[in-house]
Amino acid sequence: MRLTPAAWASAAGLTAVALLLGQHAVSRPEVATGTSILRADAGQELVVSGARVVVLEARSTDQVLVEGEVDYSLESDGSDESSDEGDGLVPLTTTGRWLVLRVAVAGENAPTDQVSYVWVDDEGVRYQLSERVDRDIDDAQPGEWWHEDITFEVPAEAADGGTLRVEPEGVSREVPMQVGDIRVADVERVESVEPAALSPGRS
Repeated sequence: MRLTPAAWASAAGLTAVALLLGQHAVSRPEVATGTSILRADAGQELVVSGARVVVLEARSTDQVLVEGEVDYSLESDGSDESSDEGDGLVPLTTTGRWLVLRVAVAGENAPTDQVSYVWVDDEGVRYQLSERVDRDIDDAQPGEWWHEDITFEVPAEAADGGTLRVEPEGVSREVPMQVGDIRVADVERVESVEPAALSPGRS
């Protein structure tokens, strides 16, 4: 097919525009979208996304004890001598193991309550916090420590060690951000755990 002079001029113009756009794209500053990962071991303080976080203790168990309604009608010998019911500690089981981590958090330069936790096992599988154990959330002031037990329901093999990923909440994954990885190598196996609620102090 023969191109007319007008067609040649149009093609040349489009080529010049394409080259100009290409040059602009190359010279445009690259927007950083990567994630900065800060690392620490259990017992070490990690400063990430405006929060100071430390893992104080790690335990795994077959059951956790939570506040709930208990039927006291059955005595230890199996006799039905009372119909009383009331609040008490109720055992919760899971298909694998409960992983209970005691963490302490304080604000770095400003109050912070925007911290989320994810458990990452040695195979890279991520586990969210259990929704069956209630958590209290409060502002952690700079220099004011709060501690609590956070709970995960994981397969047995994932409860022997792994990494606690500390992530800021409400931050788009498309913008640069800091996350923290706290390596937890030693996990104590215990019969049961009553998770501690959010309390003031580092331990």
